[in-house]
Amino acid sequence: MAETITTTSLNDAMKIVWAPRQRKQFNDTHFLYAKLRGGVGRWTLGGRAFEGSVKKRGSGSWRTLQEQEQLPAAGSPAYDLYQMATKIAASTYRISEQSMKASKGNEKAWVDGRMDAADSTVSQFAQRLSQMFYRDGTGKVARVDTGNIAITDNGDGTYTIGLDANMAAGSGNTFGLDFLQEEMRISASADTTGTLAERTFDGRITSIDSDNIRLTLDGQIGDLANNDYIFIGDKARTSKNRDWMGLLGIVDNGTIVDTLQNISRATNNFWKASRYASVGAADLENQFQTASDDITKKGLGKIDAIITTFGVRKRMANDMKGDRRFIAAAESGDYKGGFSSVKWMDGNNRAVEIWVDKDCPAGTAFLLNWDALHLAWLQEPTWWDAGGGVLQRVDNTLTLEAVYYAMGNLGTDQPNTMAVCLGITED
Repeated sequence: MAETITTTSLNDAMKIVWAPRQRKQFNDTHFLYAKLRGGVGRWTLGGRAFEGSVKKRGSGSWRTLQEQEQLPAAGSPAYDLYQMATKIAASTYRISEQSMKASKGNEKAWVDGRMDAADSTVSQFAQRLSQMFYRDGTGKVARVDTGNIAITDNGDGTYTIGLDANMAAGSGNTFGLDFLQEEMRISASADTTGTLAERTFDGRITSIDSDNIRLTLDGQIGDLANNDYIFIGDKARTSKNRDWMGLLGIVDNGTIVDTLQNISRATNNFWKASRYASVGAADLENQFQTASDDITKKGLGKIDAIITTFGVRKRMANDMKGDRRFIAAAESGDYKGGFSSVKWMDGNNRAVEIWVDKDCPAGTAFLLNWDALHLAWLQEPTWWDAGGGVLQRVDNTLTLEAVYYAMGNLGTDQPNTMAVCLGITED
């Protein structure tokens, strides 16, 4: 029987909750999202759950097994099918009926207002979806740290809370302030299981202290406690376990995501990526070579790109300063210095470019194989048309609402051909 999707049920399943009136503080170009959206490894499959077979990758998949490990039994999830849950990513914009009436007699102003709001919504949708691609599917974006500052009642209806820094020790692989912005509503939970944000806390961010990694909130502080996880959206629309899967979950060995796409990593080594924690100030060129060698031995894969942060790329450039050479003035007429780009030779005489994305977690570098990543769509991004119109009246309000959404997920069929380096010291 066909499933009926209503605006109400869609809103209840939202993973992205914000309004275009908020300040636009995110860049419009994201390397990972642009690459995946442009057609790399795209699937379009029917059904409410995505299914695929690891067998179609050929013998390379089984090369990841250790010598003493037996092949998985026929009919087991490891041998037969993997499954991915379908997630709905959505964003909304609202226009007041008053503004519509005020623009009567000036149809162009009304149309222009709608178009500006729609363009902003689509842009922020792409930005938020790109951010999801770096997370782990649980929806957590930050973690409360009372060691930063105690949860403080400011006496004016607002509260101040401190957060762990982006990917800091004890942060539970969260991202500090990076994915939060003013006017955003947030919810909280003591854990990352299920979809209920059980804390009575329900807050709206009124200001952000970037220097000290702190938020000022209004709303209900409730039973918020140290080490609670912060999720985007209020309690009714929390992002908890409603995010699309991201690289921290896919490029993992079971430390963060133990069961990926219905396959347990604890009992199936071929479903593990190579993971190197606490890299620190170690030689990055040697670390990347170790990762490349491990990938080759495990999955016969190749590295197509390294995605990292500005700080890690700068560290790579600084490490290579001693190798920089100048062209003689007699040959060029100008002295040439610096770097036009940073690339890494992977030992197979292939230059792998190092790309930067501002959404990449701090101190992290992902070594990716495009053939192993798939942006799976049940439906590509589009406006929700509920019975002949995109703009729908919001019950008990004088506003009209439009919903932009996509149904799909990010998946893999050979995680063993990728690697992640964590805890890299940045310059």
